[in-house]
Amino acid sequence: MTNLKQSNTFKKIAVLILLLFAGIAKAQLTVLPEPEPTTAVPASVQQAFQQKFPGVEPVWYRRYRGEFNQQLRFQGKFLVNNKTVLAVFNQNGGLMAMVVEMDPLQIPKKARKFMQNHYPYNSITQTAKITQIDNVDTYELGMYLDNYYVIVIFDKNGNFVQLSKG
Repeated sequence: MTNLKQSNTFKKIAVLILLLFAGIAKAQLTVLPEPEPTTAVPASVQQAFQQKFPGVEPVWYRRYRGEFNQQLRFQGKFLVNNKTVLAVFNQNGGLMAMVVEMDPLQIPKKARKFMQNHYPYNSITQTAKITQIDNVDTYELGMYLDNYYVIVIFDKNGNFVQLSKG
């Protein structure tokens, strides 16, 4: 009888492990689609970028933003000091935001503590500092939550602002 109980326990553990690996495999397939690079960038956007970053050659991406995806944005992606930087422009060449990749330890301590308390088992996959055109800084931490990529947003002091879909 003891061997039968051990055999059933082993089967349950094996099934649990298989389900766990299946969940991990599915999570890896739930990656956000990376936008395709584009060369169709308006001259006004290219000129504004060159004025701000002379001599830098970015890879351009085109994305629609806003509640109903009605706002066209051009994102110039490039490296500065081995960190990825994204300059976001509207279609008229207005700089909307700067996104700078960060080391997770540079995120405010209060935000790191929030993450440890609320998402102790979720790995942060991306960290960035966002500077909007009105000089408002936020910190964004990307992670997978229930097979969805989400972004946890904090203000400049590390106070939680919101959780949004990536």
